Amino acid sequence: MPTVMTARLNPATAMPMYYQLAQWITSRVEDGTFPAGIVLDSEPAMARDLGVSRNTVRRAKDHLANKRIIRRAKGIRHVVSEGASR
Repeated sequence: MPTVMTARLNPATAMPMYYQLAQWITSRVEDGTFPAGIVLDSEPAMARDLGVSRNTVRRAKDHLANKRIIRRAKGIRHVVSEGASR
């Protein structure tokens, strides 16, 4: 089931948009809103829902994958990693 994206990102701050999105997703993982195994929306869907570019979403997901908060699952987008919530 795809996630619902309702992040409030602020383009007026010095913090890059991709990093704001990554922090928002991380907080949802930590508070259990996005439990381990949940499939995140596709890049185009997230970009459309949040009003940002696909590149912003891609950079946020790459950042989270590098931190092992999410993982790339072949054929099913990005999934929240087991043990990602702390």
